[in-house]
Amino acid sequence: SSYNSVAKQLQIIKVRANEANLAGKTMWATFKEKLTKFTGWMSMTAAVSLVTRTIRSMVTDVVELDTALIDLKKTFKGTESDLKNLYISANETAKQLGVATKDILEQASAWSRLGYSNAEAAETMAKNSAIFRTISPGMDLDTATDGLVSMMKAFDIEANDVLDGIMSKVNIIGNKFATDNSSIVEAMTRSSAAMAAANNTLEETIALNTASIEITRNAETTANAWKTNFYCLYVQKCA
Repeated sequence: SSYNSVAKQLQIIKVRANEANLAGKTMWATFKEKLTKFTGWMSMTAAVSLVTRTIRSMVTDVVELDTALIDLKKTFKGTESDLKNLYISANETAKQLGVATKDILEQASAWSRLGYSNAEAAETMAKNSAIFRTISPGMDLDTATDGLVSMMKAFDIEANDVLDGIMSKVNIIGNKFATDNSSIVEAMTRSSAAMAAANNTLEETIALNTASIEITRNAETTANAWKTNFYCLYVQKCA
């Protein structure tokens, strides 16, 4: 009968399973066991790979930090203790603002080369660059630093006045008008010296650049136009 045929087939399967040392285990139990072993192997492989990548990343980070510190020491006017404290402060600032510690140290080095070489000045300006970058989508740290340098020098703004005297003013305009901080800073970087030489204030220069950027949608074109026109009209007296 059909029942006897099926029973016979089941008996054959059981015998073959015993021969394969699989007696007492269902097909799914066996599959699960193999899968677990495979998953375990994969997990171990992934773990080893993760550790390897982490170690390589740590070595790279250490080298980059060491390079940044060596560069900073070239122009830094402070003691080893000052440098250590600056590193600790840079690490905390980096965590707060979501940037790498080496980036803060590199900005401190950049500001140090510009004459802001004592511990307080280098730390303050490096932090200002990082804050400016954080509140300005699309702006990197170097652009933030270049913009601040241009505006500070052109309009005689001291380090302690940068936060309220430059950054806040740019950020307010960038948030209220059809432009952004990055475009304003690009225009200011290119035009500040000429505009200041023509007796324009920082506020006037920001306003003029912003109004033009809203029309041209191009910070470079805007800055070059204002720079050329004002320099010719008020400084060089172009024909």
